[in-house]
Amino acid sequence: MTPDTPTDLRRVTIKAMTDAGWVTGTFCVPSSVRLVDYMERAPSFLTLSDVFMQAHSKGLPFLALQSNAIEFMAIDGNEDPSSAEDTQIMEDHSISCLLTN
Repeated sequence: MTPDTPTDLRRVTIKAMTDAGWVTGTFCVPSSVRLVDYMERAPSFLTLSDVFMQAHSKGLPFLALQSNAIEFMAIDGNEDPSSAEDTQIMEDHSISCLLTN
């Protein structure tokens, strides 16, 4: 956590497939909510920091990514289901994806 990040938030690093290609970055999620539950009610835009885009050779310090532009998203690391106080999804499932890109 950085000094600017409130302690009730945790930083999550994601890799998202969009029409513009892969976008990698970090955003903050409330500590009491699982990422999957947060994304179910995500705001219109995710504010990402430390961003790398496949189409750019240099990283970006900030990017506002429209939530509905995300076709597929993977998190860096494991999500601990017991870390959330309010959990909507009760079972973990395995999935496979075939993407057009």
